[in-house]
Amino acid sequence: RQFWPSKMATGRADSESSAADDGEQQELASRVLQIQSKRVYVDVKQNKRGRFMKISEVAPNGVRGKVNLPMSSVGEFRDYLEEFASHSEQIVDGSQPGEGGTWKSAYMQRENKRFFLDLKENERGRFLRISQSVSFGPRSQVAIPASGIRELIAAVIDLFTHFGPEDLGGSV
Repeated sequence: RQFWPSKMATGRADSESSAADDGEQQELASRVLQIQSKRVYVDVKQNKRGRFMKISEVAPNGVRGKVNLPMSSVGEFRDYLEEFASHSEQIVDGSQPGEGGTWKSAYMQRENKRFFLDLKENERGRFLRISQSVSFGPRSQVAIPASGIRELIAAVIDLFTHFGPEDLGGSV
């Protein structure tokens, strides 16, 4: 288990801040996962509205995606990840997904944010798409290869255990 206290340890610049983040952010911890050809970052950050978990990806072509979860929703999110990992592991070779290549879908809502989880499959393989929609902005998303869902769960649990329980309120 590795925790890094600042952005300097992950090698990422502060350019990821935005008006939606209310400027002043403090990164409390970060995990970096290498899942197939993607780098996935799981960070716990804090701003004036509270703590949150940020899951971001960097694809080999440089495309980035991110989802910010209030700490109050991370427990439910973890439960959904467990469901999706189990479902993916039980799919029999030769089975066909439903419409649009979808195996399983779920929906969560917290405050002004909606989160969608979709276990999908395309010509490159099976993956979990996690998307976030807010009432005042565009949808953002990350795609995690199915082979890395368990690794993502482990990172979420580790970070939530260390930084989540005392902050059950707040939003991002």
